[in-house]
Amino acid sequence: MVRQAVETNRFGPAQALAITGGEIMVTGGYHRVDTEAGSASDDLHTINGSRQGDTVTLQTVSDARTVVLKSGQGNLTLPSDIVMNTTSLLVQLQFHDGRWSAV
Repeated sequence: MVRQAVETNRFGPAQALAITGGEIMVTGGYHRVDTEAGSASDDLHTINGSRQGDTVTLQTVSDARTVVLKSGQGNLTLPSDIVMNTTSLLVQLQFHDGRWSAV
């Protein structure tokens, strides 16, 4: 009997991204997002580097810094703004028709 290894996280560890001008550029499926210049709070309104059907999971870098996903701005279509103020909150988004939506 042949057994195959099971990957526990095929995306690898979370890649850290810092917001610049309200935007980030995703390069994988799991990112830890930091505020611009380490400020206490920052708004994220645009996620670049996406194709139809892509999904991404976002998490803040630190409980001490708040990332706010801004609904209806840039390319985010969410039920409302999402305030990410703890590392225990994970937000999953999917890209379709030019917009990111909460899953």
